Amino acid sequence: MKTKCKLLLCVLLACAPIAFSGMTCKPSEQRLAYNTLSSVEDTTTAAFRAYLTLVVKGEVSKDKLPAVAQAYNQFQSAMQAAVVMLGTPTAPATVEVVTAAANVVSEIGKARKP
Repeated sequence: MKTKCKLLLCVLLACAPIAFSGMTCKPSEQRLAYNTLSSVEDTTTAAFRAYLTLVVKGEVSKDKLPAVAQAYNQFQSAMQAAVVMLGTPTAPATVEVVTAAANVVSEIGKARKP
């Protein structure tokens, strides 16, 4: 049960900037800062590291590790491309980065032990 709570917390933390990135009203400066490339990278990387910690501890299955790692590598590629294109990690997160981050979170969610 404790493992499931940890994994759920990781997923929620990673989803927070992603879930609010599609707002239709004018976001505040604080919200814009929260939805930057660097904040999406920080939360996605934190979720990935937490997943790896749980794998090492044997608390989640390592069978899905290749899929999670591949999703994370694709996220990093999208992140690097966005930073090069936009010139700064403080730019608003692109759709490609947000989608790639969501894929990482989705793969982590699939990795739970039954």
